[in-house]
Amino acid sequence: MRVEQINEGGWAKTYLVVCEQTNKATLIDPVWDNISDYLSILEEQDLELTHCMATHTHADHITACFTL
Repeated sequence: MRVEQINEGGWAKTYLVVCEQTNKATLIDPVWDNISDYLSILEEQDLELTHCMATHTHADHITACFTL
């Protein structure tokens, strides 16, 4: 399993969790504004997004979980 923080330079932290045996991925706390970035990462790494998780509500931005 691989876990990496993506959009490190931003104000919101999103994490990508990948099963390296199956290439299945989970995004944790994805932000609506960064959907295209997440989709690019998934495509570049040939990953299948199977789960999206919001660990808490955000008053300052909208989750991308429902769209992804």
